[in-house]
Amino acid sequence: VTHPKARGQAFAFFNLFDDFGKGLGPFFVSLLISSLGRQAAFNVGILGFAICGIANLAIFFFVARDEANLQAELMLEARERDMS
Repeated sequence: VTHPKARGQAFAFFNLFDDFGKGLGPFFVSLLISSLGRQAAFNVGILGFAICGIANLAIFFFVARDEANLQAELMLEARERDMS
């Protein structure tokens, strides 16, 4: 959950790593294949997906709380803006 003022920066950060993954991913996979073989490189790739899946599952449990905290912060900012 990202503050509205920082969404542009967060999306730029996301796009940066997305582009790095598209560009550097095949290079690293080719290195894995040449050093470990196809089967082992595939297993390493699946392990990476599993780790990312677990991280995404962990994030799932914090999103509601983070959203509530951000909504409270935005309400405080709106009240401060209305009072000035």
